[in-house]
Amino acid sequence: MTHVERNDALFPNSPVFLAALPATRHATALPREQPSLVIRAVRRAGLPVGSVFVAVPIDQGRVDVPGLRGRLGPRVVVQPCAHWLIIRATGPFLNRRAVLTATMEALSAAQLSIHGESAQLDGYFRQGLAPLQGALRALAVDQLDQRAPATSTSS
Repeated sequence: MTHVERNDALFPNSPVFLAALPATRHATALPREQPSLVIRAVRRAGLPVGSVFVAVPIDQGRVDVPGLRGRLGPRVVVQPCAHWLIIRATGPFLNRRAVLTATMEALSAAQLSIHGESAQLDGYFRQGLAPLQGALRALAVDQLDQRAPATSTSS
């Protein structure tokens, strides 16, 4: 997997934590809190966003990596790492809606591809998807990005 670059977006991560790391200080951290915080963070992203990285805890689950790759298409790299699953959707993502859509698609596909019982994982996906959905709805209402078409990670 390639390294994080300037203008990449990382989900979910703390802006303070990422700013302290040399490899990620220029990327945009997308939180998994309220939609308003997600919108505020994605508005700070430099456009176009080169890649979107999504980190998902695997917990005790089994990852169907081929199935996940099939769901996400060729512009997405999937890499299990110890107790985490890292998904990188490559852009460019020309507007904020495209960044959030790519993040949500990666998270939704991971939810379908991790098998096993885990209340923690269920909570992780709920807490991650709900703010992204809310932020996308708010962006649609605000019509924040009418400048450029969205780029999808689907094939």
